[in-house]
Amino acid sequence: MDNNSGFRELSHTADAALKIWAPSLQKLFSTALIGMYQLMGLSSNCEEQGESQLIELEEIDSESLLIAFLSECLYYVESKGMVLKPTSITILDNHLTSICEVNPLISLEKEIKAVTFHNLAIENVNQKWEVTVVFDL
Repeated sequence: MDNNSGFRELSHTADAALKIWAPSLQKLFSTALIGMYQLMGLSSNCEEQGESQLIELEEIDSESLLIAFLSECLYYVESKGMVLKPTSITILDNHLTSICEVNPLISLEKEIKAVTFHNLAIENVNQKWEVTVVFDL
């Protein structure tokens, strides 16, 4: 992450929420993924160069695309024991293409059941992209 992007955890009743900001939509997606991984207390084996995985997603809007991207990465962690780390993300007309390095999961502190649409709205505020994502724990 750079100084123009980041995230912080927000207090939420039964779930977890992250406020995320970045200078571009692509950076917003990658920062959201870093935030989700940190929320999960995830660690992976990055010592060896992992295999590459192409992720292609298409949705009706940016919000649905973000949920699909985070959910796909969550699927890899929970079902395959693998961690996706994007080396590139391209978003064009609600179509996402990402090349990800795939590394084995070492440990996980907290499970996320789902990435939700609860009050989800991606906004461009003062030339900075912002979103709050709620995770069902």
